[in-house]
Amino acid sequence: MYLALVPVWGSNVKAGLVSAEAAAAYGDWLGKRYRECNNVIWLNGGDIRGTDSMRVWQALGKALRQADPAKLITFHPFGRTQSSTWFHDAGWLSFHMFQSGHRRYDQDDTALAYGEDNWKYMEADYRRTPVKPSLDGEPSYEGIPQGLHDTLQPYWTDADARRYAYWAAFSGAFGHTYGHNAVMQFHRPGDTPSYGAREYWPEALNAPGARQMHWLKKRMLSSRFATLSPDQSLIAEGAQGERYEHLAALRGKDHALVYTYTGRTLRIVIGKLPGETVRASWFDPAPAACTASAASITTPSNRSTLPEPPPPATIGCWFWRVVEERSRVAKLRGCEVAKLRGRVTWLRGCEVVKKSCEVTWFFAASFSTSRAGQLDLAGGSTPLGGRGASAGQPLPGAYASRPNCARILAIL
Repeated sequence: MYLALVPVWGSNVKAGLVSAEAAAAYGDWLGKRYRECNNVIWLNGGDIRGTDSMRVWQALGKALRQADPAKLITFHPFGRTQSSTWFHDAGWLSFHMFQSGHRRYDQDDTALAYGEDNWKYMEADYRRTPVKPSLDGEPSYEGIPQGLHDTLQPYWTDADARRYAYWAAFSGAFGHTYGHNAVMQFHRPGDTPSYGAREYWPEALNAPGARQMHWLKKRMLSSRFATLSPDQSLIAEGAQGERYEHLAALRGKDHALVYTYTGRTLRIVIGKLPGETVRASWFDPAPAACTASAASITTPSNRSTLPEPPPPATIGCWFWRVVEERSRVAKLRGCEVAKLRGRVTWLRGCEVVKKSCEVTWFFAASFSTSRAGQLDLAGGSTPLGGRGASAGQPLPGAYASRPNCARILAIL
């Protein structure tokens, strides 16, 4: 387990209790004391703007770096600010951190007014040169009031926690921070809760948002994370969306991932991907919230866009769509699926069909396929899975009508 340690909280420094000279001596002592601890990451600052006592933060950061050159160091900024505003060129800083905070769109009174659009902080950091790793160190916590202090306001939910995580990760973040109100304060029986905490921390460890974060890690690592970079040009012009409708896109060498929070129709410029054909699939990795389902379609890659079948515009669960090159590697991938699932119906997926559009769909929970079928749209044949459809109709079984389910789209 890695520990992100804050040497001194920002309010103490802002109150004048720590001088630059004391910070330098303190940083030297801390760095040397924990130099042999390989699981420590330093969080300079402490929920504060870099312009508040700049000399102290610079002295502390330099002392930590000199005493222990191997440790990762960042700066914990105030809500709705980012460390890159003040410390992008600081030699002691290893990676950036921004705090998108806990306010809704209508509650954000800052000049930037990003509101819930945490991806905008990440996008700004990614445009800086040289590019440094960056992450959202404090997005809205699950189970905390919107705006933080007024317990009469609505509370942030697991759907919001997922949205912040995927928006940031699909915009280039190298990690993400998930938080829960009860866990943050270790709320237990007998305590006076802060920020309207309504659960106790042991049970909150298994909150829906907490249990679903591992799907993001699984998705990023399975997509060769180090090769991914944000690329909004994959979204058709005029289709990127505002606020909750925003689409975030990542691309790798031979695949891409696109996320949508609301499950709206997606228009992807698939001509940017390599190969004669591409295969697009979309998934719901939150079976705790919805019945997981998925569908895939193979289409020529020379089309300018790939319109999405019209899904129900509901919010809460995530879908991603994976679009992958399907030329030389199609046989290998298809046969592997057939072998893993042990289903003869998947064997046709090993073939490259050039004169027709081949469609497969399946219903899955936690990525394990439970049913599958195929349909040759051009030939109009009955699919092996036993369901029929004709060209132009929505994919059969691809979207079950279920409440509170949005989509993450991904492309391989």
